[in-house]
Amino acid sequence: MHEVYFDKTYIYGVTNVDEGSDRNITVYDGLEQGNFPIADSRKLHTWTVQCELTEQKESKHNDQWTEARNLFKKFESALNTQGPKRLIITADYGKTSKQVLLESYTKAEKYKGVYDVTLKFMEYVEVGIRTEDVPYIPRPGKVPAPPKTVVFNGKDSTPYSVQSKYTNGMSISQFNQLKYTEPNTGKIFSNLCTIADGSKVALKPIPKNALEAALYGAKDILDAPKKWILSAAEAMANANDNYKKKWDEENKARIASLK
Repeated sequence: MHEVYFDKTYIYGVTNVDEGSDRNITVYDGLEQGNFPIADSRKLHTWTVQCELTEQKESKHNDQWTEARNLFKKFESALNTQGPKRLIITADYGKTSKQVLLESYTKAEKYKGVYDVTLKFMEYVEVGIRTEDVPYIPRPGKVPAPPKTVVFNGKDSTPYSVQSKYTNGMSISQFNQLKYTEPNTGKIFSNLCTIADGSKVALKPIPKNALEAALYGAKDILDAPKKWILSAAEAMANANDNYKKKWDEENKARIASLK
């Protein structure tokens, strides 16, 4: 024998209660290893309650009896409500008390004022949102130092004066590889003479090794002195060879007459 309460309302005339829950299991072929199952998550519990409701109270009914039409109104109201209701089912060997949603109800009038009714309920589980802070992961390596910012002065507009004042003895060939940028916009000043007095200018620091050079995108700065020396030596050698060749051609006849 079952006693059923739905949202504090007694459901009388219960003839049967079915409870169930299941889950999907998919079977895969293991490619010559035989079949194996993979189970999905368990589905929600369901309950099906069958009962006989009447419009007139009979001798078998107790004091909690309610007219069938009033219960139907309650079922309709539950179907129009998004929130869950409490379902309590007691039996000889156990008790169930769950938050449920009314999935459906059907009624069939056997004879005047007497209805066979089937109620279907589904377990309600409140959706929870889990919030966690994103863990901090330290950045590998050394954070590059920001470009040095200096206040530009027209008196320091020559490479020699700016080089000696702001770049700690950097060679002119290295200094000429630097880019002068506006700190906020990153605009490159290609000509020092176009920079107004009092402007803040960012000087990209010279890297100390190949790693820093790669980080600053200025690897050519490391090779600038070497390239400058090689270019100068090559130019001097070519000039000497050209002068000697020209002198020999111009004085070839005079040298021959002296022999």
